[in-house]
Amino acid sequence: MVRYAEDFLAALRQRYEQTDQPMRSLAREFSIGISTLSSLVERHGWVKRSQRRHGRPEASLVSEAQALMESLQTRTGVVADNGLAFPLEAPPTPDPSPPRAARVEGGEQTAAERIEALLLKEIAAEEVAREALGNEPRLRTEADACARRLAVMTQTLQTLQKIREAQPMANARCQCSEYDDLPDDLDALRDELARRIEAFMETHTDEELEADLARARQAHESKSA
Repeated sequence: MVRYAEDFLAALRQRYEQTDQPMRSLAREFSIGISTLSSLVERHGWVKRSQRRHGRPEASLVSEAQALMESLQTRTGVVADNGLAFPLEAPPTPDPSPPRAARVEGGEQTAAERIEALLLKEIAAEEVAREALGNEPRLRTEADACARRLAVMTQTLQTLQKIREAQPMANARCQCSEYDDLPDDLDALRDELARRIEAFMETHTDEELEADLARARQAHESKSA
């Protein structure tokens, strides 16, 4: 059995556990085979990527976007065509509490902007991973995971679009608090996110991943029907 130096194993483990570099690309860079890489993961008890992905940011993107939409409904009362609600009566006195915003990398952002920032990071990560592979196909497990992530990002964009469409109606019926959760440039950001996802899909050459993505889309359409 081949024995590897400690610094070699440490570097390989860091890249395996802390990055999303495709397995084929990672094995090639360290001059080992895929089966050897998988054996090292098992032998040394490294955190498997399948376990790590359960805690990835995109896993909560849809729920956070839906929660933001529900927050808008909470302040209102009439349901519009797209499923969002708007007030029948005058709005309550604005809450003087500090704005409900999240700090991301030192900047103050609204909830919607934070979701968009996460989406941009996820799209960028997929682009880097695809570029690292070159013309090589993804492993089946990686293709499935990528398809699921793209489906989640697409669903999140659809939810953000509903929020964007509802905002003018909400503003027309009530004077919103100065601490509004919805950014004025959400539409432009949404278009950019959609463009990035579409560009990623158009340049993809892995037929298996494309098939998985189609199945993932059908699954989400069935749920929303």
